[in-house]
Amino acid sequence: MLKNYFLGSNTYKGFSGEFSHLLDGRAVILKGGAGSGKSTLMKKVAEIATDAGFETEIYRCSSDADSLDGVYVKSKNFAVIDGTSPHTADAEYHLFRHVTLNLLDKADAGKTISFSDEIEKATMTKKQYFSDAYAYLGCAKILKDNVFEKEKRAHDSSSLDKLALHAFDIVKNTSSLKEKRYVCAITDKGFIDYLDENSKSLKRVGIKANGDYPIIYVVNRLLKLLDAHDIGYRTYTSPIYGLPDAVETGGFIVAGFARLSDAEFIIEETSSADLSHNADIAVENAFANNFISRAMENIRLAHLTHMGIEGLYSPSIDWTDVNNKTDKVLCMLFDC
Repeated sequence: MLKNYFLGSNTYKGFSGEFSHLLDGRAVILKGGAGSGKSTLMKKVAEIATDAGFETEIYRCSSDADSLDGVYVKSKNFAVIDGTSPHTADAEYHLFRHVTLNLLDKADAGKTISFSDEIEKATMTKKQYFSDAYAYLGCAKILKDNVFEKEKRAHDSSSLDKLALHAFDIVKNTSSLKEKRYVCAITDKGFIDYLDENSKSLKRVGIKANGDYPIIYVVNRLLKLLDAHDIGYRTYTSPIYGLPDAVETGGFIVAGFARLSDAEFIIEETSSADLSHNADIAVENAFANNFISRAMENIRLAHLTHMGIEGLYSPSIDWTDVNNKTDKVLCMLFDC
């Protein structure tokens, strides 16, 4: 079984990630710059682990959704992650649990000297694309927050509290899980959400309500109820608001109804929200979505620039050494 996640997402604050759970067991932390083979190595590990029948999670890059930032073989409690910026990670338990591999150990730096000016210029261009993308997301966040406040004033909190209690009655269990993950992200290929695909084996609880605010309110109120009863959960963070907008616990997933196909349980707001500013909300959402689209276009352009940088670095990489390190990682996975 293969599940898709993101190591983080592009947000109005820049890149925001969460992958601490991947360092709880055995982990290989990869170091190396653009085009050094980190994603290729992880794809190979994911392919072989999946073919061997292991439950595997892949963590995609939010700036290049076709590339990987991490892979986790659940049944082996074994992870391989990209430890370079912006998701920097270092070995905490050296040798016996965490291993760091630098894919540039045997790279020939001399082969890139003639491209140094071109690489420097492209790197600055890529940084500017990301800076512009984050600025656009910041503009979208201001508008979305304004809509959020209008929705907050329009909804009856006591009615939403009842929805959270209803959800709690459905999902209450004895889970000890405590994790935060990104299952959707703003990427170079648009907004990608794997929540529905990943939760096919779970019982689905869909929240039917008008707007983003009531869904986020119910999810976060449910989290407080779970905490109060010492019940574990896994949260999924909204890249727009930076708040949990879905929660998984004890074989259940609770999220907005629109994100779940064939929800087994539906909890619906009974009191009608007073959205007297509905026209303003529609306009603000339209402008916010336009800013998000502009951000995704800049992320796409940053990715294309990054591909050009990879091409300039590629001749310097010792691919025999990279292949040998791939074999070493696979040997660690299969305890050979």
